[in-house]
Amino acid sequence: MRENQVEYIIESVSDLERNRYKYNVELDSFNLAVRTLEDMGKDYEFLKEGKNPQIAIYNNGRLAAPFKRHRYPSNADVARKICDNKISTENFLKANNIMTTNSKVFNASEFSEARNYAYGSQNAIVIKPLNLSGGKGVSIDVKKEDFEYAWNYAVKAQQDSDIENPKVIIQDMVDGFEIRFTVIEGLFFSATLRMPAYVVGDGKSSVDRLIDQKNKIRKRSGYFKKMLIRKNEHLDHLLSSKGFALDSVLDEGEPLLLHRVSNTHFGGETFNITHLVSKELKEQAENAIAAIPGLHTAGLDMMIRSFEDTQGTVIETNFRPAFQFLYYPYKGAPVDPLKYHFEIFFLEDSMKQGELNINDLTPTNQRLLKARYSFLYKKQQYITKAIQTMNLF
Repeated sequence: MRENQVEYIIESVSDLERNRYKYNVELDSFNLAVRTLEDMGKDYEFLKEGKNPQIAIYNNGRLAAPFKRHRYPSNADVARKICDNKISTENFLKANNIMTTNSKVFNASEFSEARNYAYGSQNAIVIKPLNLSGGKGVSIDVKKEDFEYAWNYAVKAQQDSDIENPKVIIQDMVDGFEIRFTVIEGLFFSATLRMPAYVVGDGKSSVDRLIDQKNKIRKRSGYFKKMLIRKNEHLDHLLSSKGFALDSVLDEGEPLLLHRVSNTHFGGETFNITHLVSKELKEQAENAIAAIPGLHTAGLDMMIRSFEDTQGTVIETNFRPAFQFLYYPYKGAPVDPLKYHFEIFFLEDSMKQGELNINDLTPTNQRLLKARYSFLYKKQQYITKAIQTMNLF
């Protein structure tokens, strides 16, 4: 994302109000899932408590499935392995003609080879660790003069995570801004714009002061209170690369990005913009999830250049989507993804067990089942095409 896109986004979401959350909001996705089951009147029992809890979910008096944090029953382990490997993800998407990035993996010792490869045909790239999530070690829009810094940042992030043999991805830079598409059981659910940390000048306050003002607002929010804009070496380096410093004063209305990764934990903001994205982008998100074997419920990150776009570039699929930010967007309407997930899950589970009479289904449930099985048919077609295209057998 670039500064001129910040202005476009702010104008596009100007009708959305900033949300305010009490200090006692539920932040744990597992607890949100348990609360959702209770609200739905569904039975469950704890199989394991503590740091990594697990429950058994019951439907109509029988065991339906176990449930863990961020592990949705219909998602298969093969999907986790594919999503955790960005190269494998790209291969399955490309096999089904879904627009995605081009990446190459290098060992930490291949610094020179990677730098020579990176700038053969472009001026800016993305550098990220092979198998980390949450924006750790990721640098975007990396110019040649910043390559070494970004490379070391990616390697150190892996070393800090006790990865013995760090590997670094060099990826083509995709212009635009990032949208998180949430797909639940193969069906589009919501679109969330994830804005990197930024400030807007008032013509008199320093960047340092503008950050303090934003952090003061975040500290009053039960959800964002610990996700502050960080003043550190990484911020100093980014500001310096743009010709700024913490004591710089921005012109009135002048935007300045403070992080290259759109993550709320780094001071980013989230906007529910489901109403702004095109039906074609929503369908592309569903198709991308269909292209990954064993994946049904996921978060998909896509780059677009405007809300009028009909095709984006998929940059990542997330096997363990953290649904919390959908309940607590910075701006826009909160939504309830876990309720939607469990509604489809219980409906399909009852169908599999022969406990449903189609004639007794509500129009909404009929629509959900029809869409669900259309997705499953599409997934079968996509997997067949991938096997043929990738010469897996």
